[in-house]
Amino acid sequence: MVIHSGSGTLELPGQSTDFTTGDLLVLPRNNEHVVRNPT
Repeated sequence: MVIHSGSGTLELPGQSTDFTTGDLLVLPRNNEHVVRNPT
């Protein structure tokens, strides 16, 4: 997932990371995840 604008938090089991404009998020297959992006 490429972040074109804004910011947020990616939550995976046992970990959490913040992201912002220009970041690339690579999500593992078949894993539960939550993306929180208030902007």
